[in-house]
Amino acid sequence: MAIAILLFRKKMLPAFEHMHYILPDAALREAGEEKPIARFLEVVKEALQYQLHGRDWYVHGVSKGCGTPEMPRLAHDEVSWHQIVKHVQELTEAYSWCLLPWGVNYAGQMVAFIAEGLAFEKGLKFLQGAYYRDLHVSSYTVQDISEKKFRGGVFYSSSVESHAKALWKYGRGSCDSALVLQYASECSLSDLPLGAEMIYETHGQQFGNPTRRRWVRVHDEAALLHYVASRDRVIFTAPGVDDRLMWLALQDYGDIAENINQDPLQFAMKALESASWIYVPMNDDDKWNIYINQDSAVTSRFLGSEELTSAPHFLHRCFC
Repeated sequence: MAIAILLFRKKMLPAFEHMHYILPDAALREAGEEKPIARFLEVVKEALQYQLHGRDWYVHGVSKGCGTPEMPRLAHDEVSWHQIVKHVQELTEAYSWCLLPWGVNYAGQMVAFIAEGLAFEKGLKFLQGAYYRDLHVSSYTVQDISEKKFRGGVFYSSSVESHAKALWKYGRGSCDSALVLQYASECSLSDLPLGAEMIYETHGQQFGNPTRRRWVRVHDEAALLHYVASRDRVIFTAPGVDDRLMWLALQDYGDIAENINQDPLQFAMKALESASWIYVPMNDDDKWNIYINQDSAVTSRFLGSEELTSAPHFLHRCFC
């Protein structure tokens, strides 16, 4: 049994429209009721349209006769990652496969696919085809889940200082610096803080207003905090991001920069192909943060650090 986590985006609709050919005999469990469902499309369409999970649901295959797991309220903030890990383990024991909402709202939307053997291979190959490959976040085996070896997590706390301290102390791994992709209006742009250096900068337009876009390298915790506390940032990454990708993130044509600003997580996943870690603060009212590192041990130290766990209102929501 294994789980694959993917970004939940509108371009996946064609896959969901035809997925019942790959995974037949589906049933929908929603609001405590269960019913056969011939097609997957209508289940996910509303959630994708409004960028909200909106309701608690999952689609599953044939029952293994191990009972029906109680479903935690996945769309609500009080659910912790411990509850979600337990729920995933119960689902692997109950059904041949499952598809359920994951992550958080807006740019943090994901979907999890849980299956075993051939069903997992077929389903993941279908969801991770050439057109959807850039939406794949992570995959884990049952052993990874039982040992809690996760390379990423979604978390929240009301203290940005705790984010910066934990990221600088634990989240960088062996890196001696960090990169920041910043989009800021010309009127609100501040000078570079001490401990930061410019790498690339361009001028452009954002929603019809003059904008300056920058890649900045930060060399100490104080400079990192300056950018973590600012709303004029998009993503943080380890050094080593492909130069062509860095250049692309600053461009106006094809609305590239605007699309990155609206969906920073999808761009960050692309950056993760050449960098060892990413940190994406969600620019929405929920203030969720997503951190992913190629080394699960570093992720564990970061998300388990006292700097984060002792911060006000800290919640580690789910793994990814």
